[in-house]
Amino acid sequence: MSSYRVHKLAWAEAKEPRNLERFLNSLDGEVIGIMPHVTIRPFWVHAFDYLLITEKVDASARAA
Repeated sequence: MSSYRVHKLAWAEAKEPRNLERFLNSLDGEVIGIMPHVTIRPFWVHAFDYLLITEKVDASARAA
């Protein structure tokens, strides 16, 4: 049986490709999805705050 973990990665860390790559490679399971959290600031300026990363983890990997 599989379970899911959701990670929150600050945009300041995620916008640097090496940091994002390092984080994704450190995960135990399979990345299911990456969703940016976007807010609209004054004058319709869009800003990225953080990324939500969903990871699928097998029960065998979780027990180890």
